Amino acid sequence: MEGLAWVPSKDEIWFIATNPDEGWADALRTLNTSGQQRVVLRLAGISRLHDISSDGQLLLSNENFGLELFLHRTGVSRDRSLSWLGSSCVSDISRDGRSLIFWDGSESATSDMGFDTYLRSLDGGAPVKLGPGDLGVFSPDGKRVLAELNCRQPINSRCCPQELERRK
Repeated sequence: MEGLAWVPSKDEIWFIATNPDEGWADALRTLNTSGQQRVVLRLAGISRLHDISSDGQLLLSNENFGLELFLHRTGVSRDRSLSWLGSSCVSDISRDGRSLIFWDGSESATSDMGFDTYLRSLDGGAPVKLGPGDLGVFSPDGKRVLAELNCRQPINSRCCPQELERRK
């Protein structure tokens, strides 16, 4: 939920929320005191309801954000971008410090859950997509990655091991 406000002249609240099948914070909805909910307006992108004035005017914002990956090495003057697509986030670094696991949650993610897991060498090689999921971690021997599937419903989450030897 992104914002919540009482409508001054009615017995209802308005809010912006997500239906997991439709997007993230993309619909202005109402909920009355009888528990009935309805969609008032579909919005593009991620939105937030800040307030409703006494005459019914809405204060809304549309929010955009991204995540970027940068590598900083001792003795090197410039950081190097390791970003991939639109929303890359590191979830683990190998014990030898030569590879990392990251997930991408941009709209280009191909899995139904909205996140894909990648392996990337820090020597400059292109990322290798391992499959759906996020929060991937290396196994202690560095030969496998375990990633969470279906993070929208944590109670039903599954783990998906990926064999790295076959992916390199």
